[in-house]
Amino acid sequence: MKCPNCGEKNPEGSSFCLKCGAKLVVENTCPNCGNELVEGADFCPSCGEPLSKITNVNTKKTKKQRSAGKKKTGAMQRLREKFNLPFNPIWLVFALLVILLVIAAYFLISYVPKSCRPLAEAIEGSEFEYGCNDELCYLWLQEVSEIPGFSLKYHWDDGGEVGLGECEPDTDSPTTLFCTFPADSSGGGVLITVGDNKCESTPLVYLEGDEIADLQEQSQLQKEAACKTFSESVNNLIQKTDFSYEYDPLAFSVRLGVLEQFDDIKVRYEWGNDAAGTVNCGLYPDNSYYCAIPSELSEKDLDVWILNGECEQHLQKFSASEVNWGDTVTCIPEFVDAVRATEGDFAFSCSEDACWVWISGISAYEDATIAYKLNGSQDLEPMDDCYWDDTSPDNLLLGCAFTFEETPDRVAVYVELDGCVIYMNTLFKEYIEESQANTQP
Repeated sequence: MKCPNCGEKNPEGSSFCLKCGAKLVVENTCPNCGNELVEGADFCPSCGEPLSKITNVNTKKTKKQRSAGKKKTGAMQRLREKFNLPFNPIWLVFALLVILLVIAAYFLISYVPKSCRPLAEAIEGSEFEYGCNDELCYLWLQEVSEIPGFSLKYHWDDGGEVGLGECEPDTDSPTTLFCTFPADSSGGGVLITVGDNKCESTPLVYLEGDEIADLQEQSQLQKEAACKTFSESVNNLIQKTDFSYEYDPLAFSVRLGVLEQFDDIKVRYEWGNDAAGTVNCGLYPDNSYYCAIPSELSEKDLDVWILNGECEQHLQKFSASEVNWGDTVTCIPEFVDAVRATEGDFAFSCSEDACWVWISGISAYEDATIAYKLNGSQDLEPMDDCYWDDTSPDNLLLGCAFTFEETPDRVAVYVELDGCVIYMNTLFKEYIEESQANTQP
């Protein structure tokens, strides 16, 4: 017997299919009572059941049985079978959606408004460097200093600080801007944007948190190495006593040698437990740094440290007993104020074997004179041929001269009144030679 549902052959007399379990209908038998039918009869001779109704029911049941035995197939399965795909096509659809989202996000992020395109093009064509330490992040931006209204903003991740960076021209390159902004300790990244008069903001660079941590670590290592070198140089200076000092009512002046390889030298000072501060030191043509610490006329210890960037090294503590502050007792306060007002400035003119020096602002002190120390000597020598120049009645000048056989390397100039000696400034060989060249006939 052949199964009408799946086509499987079954043994004669079987009531149900061996393969699919569908009910088997034997030909020429009444489906209702199972007795043999007479060919051509419209009713079963045994039970009287109409054969046309039974046939229709059997037909419906057979169709239902066939449909029940078939496994339904979805659209994705049909696609997989049609194209012989090794995976479910739903993953292909999902991948396409992800790609479309990534493309859309890229265009949204990289989109630059029309007003910002000139700035974006200028930034894209320029070079920049950046770094971070524990306190600041900083950037050097080339060829942007002439952009009107240029600004830099920072946006730290995860609700971190947002603000405007500080930018100023780099001292070594006027066309380069040096910008800084506070570092964040959260460990997140930072988006850096720039703007100008026409563009509020356009992205410059995004720094990942890990990259910032690496930059900070590198900065710390560089700082430690630089401070070690600086400390060694200061200690070498101390061992060689390659420094000197002198004092007057205006300043405690310190000269530092062998530090010319360092930029931006400063000194930090403490007068006893009272006055304290930091002053910049000037690099003079003889490659020495000169630092003028404001004087305290009362007898106190003076402690001095040398600074270079973030590095600091102790120089010396000058005790009150070591320094003879009594030399300043004879100074008249009004005379000190008059000299202070000159800010150490004076005019000079040099010939082949002599220099003239003129000082203004002290005409009220007719007994004042000018003195000098030659080539670092501690001996104070008075200048010669002093006179009051009245070329300009409103500004009398005290003029004096000193002579020499060979052009000196440096000449420290002082003004003196009744034993009160105040340092003005230093003439270096380069200044003297330049003046000699200008005064030759």
